[in-house]
Amino acid sequence: MAAKTKDIEEMLDYLGLCEMSGKLDQMVRLPEYQGYTSVQFLKELVSTQYLYARNHNFETRIRLSKIRKQDIPLEKLHTGNGRLYPDGTIDQLQSFEFINDGLNVAVFGESNAGKSYFLKGFGIEACLRNIRTLFVDYLEMMDDLMEKKLRDNGDYRKRLRYYAKMPLLIIDDFAISRLDDSCISILFELIKRRDDNSVSTMISTQYSPAEWKDHLCTDQSDFAKTDAIRRRLIDNGYTVVIEKAK
Repeated sequence: MAAKTKDIEEMLDYLGLCEMSGKLDQMVRLPEYQGYTSVQFLKELVSTQYLYARNHNFETRIRLSKIRKQDIPLEKLHTGNGRLYPDGTIDQLQSFEFINDGLNVAVFGESNAGKSYFLKGFGIEACLRNIRTLFVDYLEMMDDLMEKKLRDNGDYRKRLRYYAKMPLLIIDDFAISRLDDSCISILFELIKRRDDNSVSTMISTQYSPAEWKDHLCTDQSDFAKTDAIRRRLIDNGYTVVIEKAK
């Protein structure tokens, strides 16, 4: 430690601001920082600690989100490279105001259109913005909930609350397989709770909303639930259709 800032550095270390402490020790020793104004000096110190905290939070968020860390800049999620996007809608979504407003995003496209890539790009950016995010496969999520419901109702209710309160839940391959009566009831309760909690859900699916009643369940008596799921996911948010350029 530099003698003249030793007490300050010790206080910063005590407060857990170790990056700032190290930066201060460096700055008082190097001549290039001597001409800084007090505001410039303070900004340099705080920026060091801020960037460290931001990167640490991102690493934690991305790990908990279950998204594999990769480079998917949002600029890539525009028309080009063989894909057609609704660019105006994408520009709106990239402000992430839809999360503040509790709105949903449904991403449609045929197989291999890039739906999962799109969802992961937004999920990674959400983690960068320190938004709690969870990326799940539709069938894996439903199997998880169904298994807990059959084994222990207490565990099931706890797990349902976990999914229902997640600030951003991203469900990949939504409606990829039909569900039986007990499963469609679980899905209905989950989506209803998320709607009640005003938290955002992003989904990807190959099927249009009009087809969901045929792809979500087999029992016609459950069509009312599938329509309620559709209304909550589609009417309260944005739709994005990704097409392959011809």
